[in-house]
Amino acid sequence: MILEDDCLGDDECIKKAFEITQNLPQNSFFHLGGFEQFKPPKIWGKIYNHTLNLSPLCIKNLTGAVSYIIDKKSALNILNAQKSILSLADDYEMILKSVENVYFRNLFGVDLADSNIQDERSIRNKIKKPLFKKLSPILFVDKYLKGNVFAKNLS
Repeated sequence: MILEDDCLGDDECIKKAFEITQNLPQNSFFHLGGFEQFKPPKIWGKIYNHTLNLSPLCIKNLTGAVSYIIDKKSALNILNAQKSILSLADDYEMILKSVENVYFRNLFGVDLADSNIQDERSIRNKIKKPLFKKLSPILFVDKYLKGNVFAKNLS
């Protein structure tokens, strides 16, 4: 479990996170939330054990390294990647290369008053990323959104 110094939560949040993790498949990444002070990311997916299993298309919208759980294999992969080139703490493109599923549940909060990672995020947001290849709206909805639930509708 990764909890940043600006993470807000208590023992009950930690207990709930580990309970949920017991029901997730191996080689998964479980983002525990912390979006209150940001513009919420546009993330969606299918419900799995009261947790959102994110669509691969929306993972690029995932932000914030406030709190998450990864397994030992994924943690070692992140450490090895950081040895070759340092990247931002919430560079999910790098972090998620070795995981099969990404889950989300908003269990923790964040206090950005004294957040070092927010400084990193501000620098990263100044770098423009290219837009993904356009798909026909009908093909996009049928292939990626059918049966999905947006995170803001998840209780």
